[in-house]
Amino acid sequence: MSEMPKKRGRPAKEKVEFVMPSTEKEVLQIQNAIKEASNSKTRIEGENDNIKSIKEILKEELGMPPKLFNQMLKAYHKSAFDEQISEAEAFEETYRKVFKITD
Repeated sequence: MSEMPKKRGRPAKEKVEFVMPSTEKEVLQIQNAIKEASNSKTRIEGENDNIKSIKEILKEELGMPPKLFNQMLKAYHKSAFDEQISEAEAFEETYRKVFKITD
């Protein structure tokens, strides 16, 4: 028999059984946590709408492609310009070698 290939990625998480809390304090803790998380999601949705509007304005007024806006935003926000350039260079080098492209 052949062996199954090993799975890649993260190891499986250990299952934790949820037991409904029996005290009012613990129930309120869950309720408050859910409300707080919901409020956070509401703020995130608003900010995402703002980003979408900014992107649309640049597209309409300057012709900037949304994909380019997203790339620039990601590089700026994560201070990852050098990393993005390095990845692009690695992609270009690999692509040229694989498909035998020369200038």
